[in-house]
Amino acid sequence: MPARFTSLYEKLELWLLKGGLWVHGLVFLALCAFALSVQSIASFQSAEWRLYDAGVRTLRRMSTPPLANEVVVIGIDEATFRQFPEPFALWHPHLGRLLQALLQAQPSVVGVDVVLPAKSYETVVPGIDRALMLPILEARDRMPLVFAQTLDEQLRPRPIFAGYTALMEPWQLASALLCWDEDGVVRRQQSSLCSAQGRNQGLAARMAQRLQVPERGHGLIDFRRGAAMHYIPMHEVLARFERGDVDGLRDWFQGKPVLVGLVLPLEDRLKVPAPLFAQEPDNSRIPGVMVHAQLLRALLNQGLLKQVSQPLEWLLIVACCLCWFGYGLKKNIVYWSLFLLIPIACLYVLWLGHVLMPAGMILAAKTAYVSRQALESRRLSHHRKRLTQAFAGHVSPAMLNNILHSRSSAPSAELVPRQTAGAVLVIRLHLEDAGTLSGQAHRLDALAVFYDAVKDTVEHAGGMLDRLHGQEVSAWFGIPVPLPAPEQAALEAALQLQRSFAVWSRPITAAGLHIKVSMGLAAGPLLSGQVSIRGAYPFVVMGQAIEQAEQLAAAPPEGRDMTVRVSRAIGEAVAFKGIGQTGTAASYHELVWE
Repeated sequence: MPARFTSLYEKLELWLLKGGLWVHGLVFLALCAFALSVQSIASFQSAEWRLYDAGVRTLRRMSTPPLANEVVVIGIDEATFRQFPEPFALWHPHLGRLLQALLQAQPSVVGVDVVLPAKSYETVVPGIDRALMLPILEARDRMPLVFAQTLDEQLRPRPIFAGYTALMEPWQLASALLCWDEDGVVRRQQSSLCSAQGRNQGLAARMAQRLQVPERGHGLIDFRRGAAMHYIPMHEVLARFERGDVDGLRDWFQGKPVLVGLVLPLEDRLKVPAPLFAQEPDNSRIPGVMVHAQLLRALLNQGLLKQVSQPLEWLLIVACCLCWFGYGLKKNIVYWSLFLLIPIACLYVLWLGHVLMPAGMILAAKTAYVSRQALESRRLSHHRKRLTQAFAGHVSPAMLNNILHSRSSAPSAELVPRQTAGAVLVIRLHLEDAGTLSGQAHRLDALAVFYDAVKDTVEHAGGMLDRLHGQEVSAWFGIPVPLPAPEQAALEAALQLQRSFAVWSRPITAAGLHIKVSMGLAAGPLLSGQVSIRGAYPFVVMGQAIEQAEQLAAAPPEGRDMTVRVSRAIGEAVAFKGIGQTGTAASYHELVWE
């Protein structure tokens, strides 16, 4: 079973490395499917919302233009609690006086984010219910007044003492519920976690309705606009009311929407995308009454933020998957430009009042780019492995490294056969016959010395050495790495072998063997490249120059230990003065040593 999976993996890898229209098309479709399916993962959605929150904070840092319709918040803070000794449940007289003060101030609408009692406290403090009921009755026809109502465990409106509700119109009760997303952040008027708000409309939406603001529908609360919120402490409002400072009250509240609620450090705090509380500029957990105020701000001004349609978002994600196609410097420039432009474009769309999530597009672009980079890296590794198999042992390590890493001088990307001008050097070693076993051992030692000398010389001249065939070695110049003058390089290698003959032949003659060397040099067009033979990729060189060099080297030296015969093309290319005409019809020349 493991062998079967290994074979399947190798076939799949070769299929991917081969490439082609079908391969790239299928991989592109797979990337699109992955990028679209990941949108439904909760952790990914959380990452999307974090990027959205960062965008909101960025826009707020850049600019917070004033709003045409501002909201005033009356805060019941710690200082207010210190002013009144009664428990908060018995604050009926204080809330009643606050409503009387607001009646004199003439606000456009008042929302009270304080839940009214579910029962009467008349038996505890006689006359306490009346202290709140009379101001409610007075405000009935003079001031739009909306009270918050919470929900019970079954998401039904929690009951309020009938003595209060009997004095109200049905529209004066609204839901105090604020809905948060899966990560606990309040971003929208209504989320999937609280799709049922009971029979009552939200507090901010009901206040906007009383101001005859058109229905805004569902959407995201606009946290981009509006300055950081301040509040007026409740006890200061009551202090002006007790002094009879009606002008001061009207200066604060006249013609403005007003919200009343708790402003405490640890109670009724909600997390929002950006800090809004002026006294806590680095804290994104703000009092709930301020979240209602920000929602009311949005409803009274530009409205809620709308997310772009899902088909358009999917289309943009698919477009980002196009980063799979292409490879190279231009592709890298396009990708990194896109990687930077996506957040900027989404930030601009948010500035315009719409929400386009960048996380899906960034993930699609990055996945497609990294996948293509991985494929091309694997192709390069596979290609270098083939090159190493073809050239290791035949060229110098420096030249092999040049072949593997230099795009300018290496063969083509797929090593397809191609025709190149080059030169061929064939060297043949002639040894005395050694029929005994010890003679054969000396012959092998001699061949090893001969091959090492030829290998060092050819590599130094920039050529490629073929394997040892019997007593003959072939070398190519200008292949696989082009040389400016392959003919001269081949001739220099032959001359170096001749000059060092006395050195490298000494161990052979010391073993009692007499050697002679004949060399043949020819130049001309050579066809070279890799061929695939059952998983192997040998490097093959073909051309008439090879046969000509072999013929020149085949004849044994006449009267000398070393003979170098060069073709007419070599002689004309190097114009060497030491070359003398010897062959029939000047088909080749022979070096003459003085």
